[in-house]
Amino acid sequence: MERLERQAFDWRMSLLPPPETGADIVVVHAGEETFAQLGEWPWPREVHARLLAKLGHADLVLLDVLFPERSDPGDDRMLAAVAGAMGSVVTAAHMVPDDGGMRVLPPYQDLREAASAVGVTNVDEDIDGLIRYAVPLRRVGKEYVPSLPLAGAARLLQAPLGLEGNGDGLRLTIGDHTVPLDRQGRMWINFSSGPPAAYEYGRVLDGRVEPETFKGKVVVVGMGASGLEDFHVVPDGGVDSQVIPGTRFNAEVLSTLLDGRVPGRISPLLAAGMTLALSLAAALLALWRRPLPGALVAGGVLLLFAGAEVLAFTRWLVWADMVAPAAGMAVAFTAASLSRMHVMHRDWTLKTFSITSLHDLQGQGLSAFPSLDAYLRAVWPEIQANTRVQLVSPMAGEKELPRPVREALRGACSSPDAPENGATVMVQSAGQPFPSTMAVPVAEEHGKGTLYTLVGWKGRLADETAKTIATTLLSASWFFNA
Repeated sequence: MERLERQAFDWRMSLLPPPETGADIVVVHAGEETFAQLGEWPWPREVHARLLAKLGHADLVLLDVLFPERSDPGDDRMLAAVAGAMGSVVTAAHMVPDDGGMRVLPPYQDLREAASAVGVTNVDEDIDGLIRYAVPLRRVGKEYVPSLPLAGAARLLQAPLGLEGNGDGLRLTIGDHTVPLDRQGRMWINFSSGPPAAYEYGRVLDGRVEPETFKGKVVVVGMGASGLEDFHVVPDGGVDSQVIPGTRFNAEVLSTLLDGRVPGRISPLLAAGMTLALSLAAALLALWRRPLPGALVAGGVLLLFAGAEVLAFTRWLVWADMVAPAAGMAVAFTAASLSRMHVMHRDWTLKTFSITSLHDLQGQGLSAFPSLDAYLRAVWPEIQANTRVQLVSPMAGEKELPRPVREALRGACSSPDAPENGATVMVQSAGQPFPSTMAVPVAEEHGKGTLYTLVGWKGRLADETAKTIATTLLSASWFFNA
């Protein structure tokens, strides 16, 4: 269910307008062309220093490159010096497991001190393997560590970070700017903006892209060649997915952070209540209406519900579950329809049997069944198999009936409109072994008065079924009395 819900969520996310960031974000990635030009990784760090120098007019540079390898100290100082002189470089770190917890592997010390900020680059897969959310703040020990895009957003807005509770979720603050998170600290990413403008690392390094191109822009620098494991599988409008490089992923996360319009999911309790209410409505429609009108009304309710959810999502960013309520309605409507069909089939079978047995009785006459008692004992097993109604007594005088039934008969026969030869009564809680009983007048006998056929059952019996049984008994009694 949750996997399908995620796909429905992706489709609704694709309907959102592009983020309004107020910043022009571009990427510089090292693809196959650059690797063919510079050779195998790692490259001397003076290469990265020369690249950063070409980006000196940018408002912000996210350097999504880790430097775990040993390097020439002179190259290390050169890269750190360029980053420090720019004053706008946010560099990457990475979190790794450590004794049951997590620790941060920062860049080498000179670069860490020269960079304006440091952010971690870890990403998490969703339940279906796609990456559709980011965790802007991660807890390491007693402290929170920002992600690379969040560190960049804080540097760009020149504002401190904060985190506080907000109803069913959390609220991330960057100065006066707020971004809603869920209870796990996740932020759903808006991928609807499309890929940002991209430039090849080697072309920028060689000066084939004018440095003025990056003036006033936010630049994300990273690797984009196969084999470097810096690619992420993200949703693409619902059922499909797409593979994007880490540079674009960080650009999308930064865009969503700067926009701040992030959908928030309703509470599980509210979602469960909504599913239950719609399922009950579908079941009632299946039970109270004919099949086709009931199905049309249920389908209309489902369409209205889906339309309201899409409107709430696109206008107010309210993420209400769509798959579970729809599945609940379908299951409830189908189950109620099958139950209704079962009852109708049982009634149809009983009525058909009643008509057939009476027809056969007329043809066979008294030679087959010398008395009503014999006839009822012969045909009742089939009636009981269809209705679970048992034959308690084929022919019983009033004094032989249970006390609650006798009292009900006296009350029915005292009415001015009561028939002279007794009345049919149905009594609930008439005592064990049958909580429900029905007495039907079937004959008159000298000295005993009216004789009754007494039947009983446990559980619920539809009124229509009880009337069919009473009609069968009365019809048979009329034949033998005649």
